Amino acid sequence: FPDIKAATSLKPDFFERNPDNAADPVALRILSPKAVCDAVMRLPNGILPLYLRSLRLEERYTEAAKAGASIEMHVNNSKHRGTRGIVPLAWLSNERDKLRRTMSWKERGDTLFRNGDYERAATKYAACLTIDGDVSQYNQNALENDDAGGRLHAVLHCNRAACLMALKRYREAVKECTASLRIHTHYMKAMLRRGRCFARIRQYEEAVAEYERYIRLVDEARKSPNSAGSSNAACTFDRPIDITDAEYLKAKQELADARKSTDAAANNARKQNQSQKKAKQQQSCKDSNIGKAAAKSTAKHPQEGPGRDNAYAHKQQEQAGPGGANQRDRDGFGGTARKKTATKKKEFSRGGNMPEGPSGNDGIQNQQNQQQQHQKQEKRQRQHQKQQQQRKPTPPPNLENVHCHYEVLGIARTALISDIKKAYHKMCLKYHPDKNIEEGAADTFHRIKLAYEVLGDEKKRTYYDSRRR
Repeated sequence: FPDIKAATSLKPDFFERNPDNAADPVALRILSPKAVCDAVMRLPNGILPLYLRSLRLEERYTEAAKAGASIEMHVNNSKHRGTRGIVPLAWLSNERDKLRRTMSWKERGDTLFRNGDYERAATKYAACLTIDGDVSQYNQNALENDDAGGRLHAVLHCNRAACLMALKRYREAVKECTASLRIHTHYMKAMLRRGRCFARIRQYEEAVAEYERYIRLVDEARKSPNSAGSSNAACTFDRPIDITDAEYLKAKQELADARKSTDAAANNARKQNQSQKKAKQQQSCKDSNIGKAAAKSTAKHPQEGPGRDNAYAHKQQEQAGPGGANQRDRDGFGGTARKKTATKKKEFSRGGNMPEGPSGNDGIQNQQNQQQQHQKQEKRQRQHQKQQQQRKPTPPPNLENVHCHYEVLGIARTALISDIKKAYHKMCLKYHPDKNIEEGAADTFHRIKLAYEVLGDEKKRTYYDSRRR
């Protein structure tokens, strides 16, 4: 701004340490909120919108809000109303809206995740990722989205990976972790989650590589905590030096499990390859034996050629008689089945009379058909008589001395109404007079019906049981 004086000195409170940890080294010092409000007044026109956006993407929401308010308050003065020199400030309201949506949607996603609603939480995180891209829909393939970068988008991708892991969609979670690590290559939480996802989808070699990288970074940071590697300027919010002993030991145990799974998978693959190789050898030996047998057969019968012609020749030889003539007559369908007309002709010739009709052959054929039908009819009658003899009616039980309706139906006194109905229908089918012709079946059927009339009605059954007591 034209009326802002140039800074000539820095006060002690111009910088502050990283608010996440007061013991951070000097290299990680950042501008205090007061210093941010003072700095935005002196930034060049083209850098000012980018600086406010970077504050939001680094999740420094307080500084971003105060810087925007400071700019707006100064612009609203009569001397600079509506512009900052020659640069319009229409972007400021848009940036303020993005800041509001980012804070609200991320907080809503965290709440849904804590409540166990992982599907909706992942959707809310995805919506938050689309704020800077100015797109309406998030691409489910995280690697195809255009990330604005910064701590915000790295954390959102890592949070989506946690939701997808809870939903057991590990392959999608791997892509989210990879998108997060593209922004911050030493983001320890994303690195560990990607290793766990690899182990879940049985990509053990990749899982072992992730675990080893995670443990190596922690070991290096603990050996030299004051080195540049321990401060890890690429990821100031989740550094190797911040990993606790419990997290470190758990990662080492998971690494050991992944190595065991790798060895087991290698052994299984080796056994499978050996079994496949053995099966191929057996099949090769079998094919070789078949080829040798065929060669021996060809050597024994060199005059016979393979194929359909050879089978036809054998058939012709079987049909041919001793004199070489074909003894098998053709039937009406073009086959070579033997016909019985010759025998019938001989019988008629012995009897001296041929059946009357348009031709002798037709009469013989009709007579044969009549004889076959007669034989089939006699066979069916014999089978029916045999079945009638085997089917014996069931004699009715002796119910002369039975006065209990439960005993008549053959059920217990504690039987349910459904059991009573089932027993009644079964007894009726068995002793109905139309189906059972034994003596006494009608009387038995009458007793069964009477028993069901009493026991099938709740009131009558209750009265009947009380009288029996």
